[in-house]
Amino acid sequence: MGCLFLLYVIFVSLKQYMYGIVPVIATIYMVAFEIYIKYNHKAMCKFIGMEYFAAIAMVSLKMEEIPLKMLNGYGISVMKSFKENDIEAIILYSEKYISKLVRDYSDCFELSNDGKSLRKIVDDDVLIEKFWAYLSTDLILAMMNTFNKQHKVINETI
Repeated sequence: MGCLFLLYVIFVSLKQYMYGIVPVIATIYMVAFEIYIKYNHKAMCKFIGMEYFAAIAMVSLKMEEIPLKMLNGYGISVMKSFKENDIEAIILYSEKYISKLVRDYSDCFELSNDGKSLRKIVDDDVLIEKFWAYLSTDLILAMMNTFNKQHKVINETI
């Protein structure tokens, strides 16, 4: 009987404080969740596939065909730009990803006969519709700005 009475006293005591504690606990939970999302989102790295990178390069530079060496140089510049702007992203670029790009997106891209450049076989509108929708605006703008700066430097040296 003593245990039941003790439980009743604890329940009544908690019930009195419940109205004041619940909003405080809910507020603490919401603030903790917002902090978790903020720092977890910032620490999360985005991976950019070769197809997205190539599509953005070709559209922003208005090129029908782009040498793979040039695309590699643009990739290095973009990664430096990401680091300077504190953007957590990695471009997946290698021979493996080039082969995957040509195989998986043969309706949009093809390799040249000598295998040293990538050629688009669709309009810019198709590339924009197919590849730009999945990347955030800050990534696209950072890449486009870097492409245009790098392309301007290359044209000035020629």
